[in-house]
Amino acid sequence: MIPDTKWEPRFSYFSKNLYNLIPTKTIGLLQVYRMLTDISRKHRTTHLRKLSSEKEQKEYKKKHFDYVTFSGVFTKRNNNALQTHSKLLTIDIDDIPNTTELTDIRKTLLKDPYFSSQLLFISPGGNGLKWIIKIALDEVSHTEYFQAVSNYIKQTYNIHIDTSGSDVCRACLLPYDPNPFIHQKYISDVKI
Repeated sequence: MIPDTKWEPRFSYFSKNLYNLIPTKTIGLLQVYRMLTDISRKHRTTHLRKLSSEKEQKEYKKKHFDYVTFSGVFTKRNNNALQTHSKLLTIDIDDIPNTTELTDIRKTLLKDPYFSSQLLFISPGGNGLKWIIKIALDEVSHTEYFQAVSNYIKQTYNIHIDTSGSDVCRACLLPYDPNPFIHQKYISDVKI
């Protein structure tokens, strides 16, 4: 495995909305952290969470949120267009019924002894979490690793995750979150 001090994952950022399939630039976790905490994202995120129907929310997210592909750098958002894998995996936990349970799951994931949390934030809808972890792809594929983590989370914590995240080019929308977790190594020498 790559030592944490020398490993700086890079991945594709897509501006505007989910209809944009061509990356705008390549970025890292500190840049995403800064985007998540940027107050300019608050209006869109608040508006999304006030929409009453799931259909309205899905349409709004597609049109108004930029996103990243945490698992790698792509020439376009397509599994066959992967240039470099970042050694990151996104675990998406949806439909958490209340704030207390969301907080409890967040604490549980951050204490997990096997997976190094790189970034953890509240999903755009406000009732889910995006957990970005470091993985090693020396012996298994991205999809196999995803399945193993999914099984581990279910068996260990009885938490079900969104299985669509097994896609290496999975889009992860970037909402406003005033208090995301980021691994200390990314901010130890940088004033935020």
